Amino acid sequence: MAGLTITEKIFSDHAGRTVKAGEIVRVPIDMTIGNDITTPISIKAFKESGAKELANPD
Repeated sequence: MAGLTITEKIFSDHAGRTVKAGEIVRVPIDMTIGNDITTPISIKAFKESGAKELANPD
């Protein structure tokens, strides 16, 4: 994977193939992070969506 950015390397690993900047890919997520500004907005949108639980709470 020489010549790829760290982001391309991470997404390539999860996609199971080499991906390049600008591609749209669907990959499993290892971890998400939030901050004091965006997390409350996300929680509000989640509750308003009517969803009952996260697909993968871990």
